[in-house]
Amino acid sequence: MKHVFVETNFLIDLLRPFPSRDAEQLFARNNGVDLRLYIPWCSQSEAWRTLKDRIIGEDLGFTTAMMKFAVRRWVADRTLFDKQEVDKVHRLADADRATALTSLEQRLHDAVAKMERIDPSPAVIARTLQVFKIKSLKPFDEMVLGAVLSKATELYAANERDLHFCELDGDLASKHPPLVAEYLSCGLTVHQDFRVP
Repeated sequence: MKHVFVETNFLIDLLRPFPSRDAEQLFARNNGVDLRLYIPWCSQSEAWRTLKDRIIGEDLGFTTAMMKFAVRRWVADRTLFDKQEVDKVHRLADADRATALTSLEQRLHDAVAKMERIDPSPAVIARTLQVFKIKSLKPFDEMVLGAVLSKATELYAANERDLHFCELDGDLASKHPPLVAEYLSCGLTVHQDFRVP
């Protein structure tokens, strides 16, 4: 079985209004027989905050600018387009944005429930504290990396060898020699995308 570690960016790409095809395909493969996804506990709240505060607006918040443009052009020349159609697009995007926001918590809970969440434990905390000595990272990244390394080490000790870490954060995929050595010590192959062979 493939053991695949993901982090906040995976949840964002999976649950945003215009999801990443690669994230959706990887999630669809998560059957616990051929492939199992793992996510650090801290990624759930960070994904919720980022989706709510920024990503949903980026994907569906274009209507304010669109309407300013449409009204300016339409007032100048009402023959350019049918304003009712523009209003329809505006209403659709606003409705999708509202639905995305109101359903976010449940969709996030449902997605994480289908993965194995790596919760804080004495081993995870100890590994997180060791991460600081490996490479200087932001505290959140240290928590993610500590959780991933702790669980990967546990799996590697149980003779699991098909271990992957999919992440989009350049700091975590760094070629910094001590970090590379940590990945090698627990058999992790690092991918800067969500494409696991």
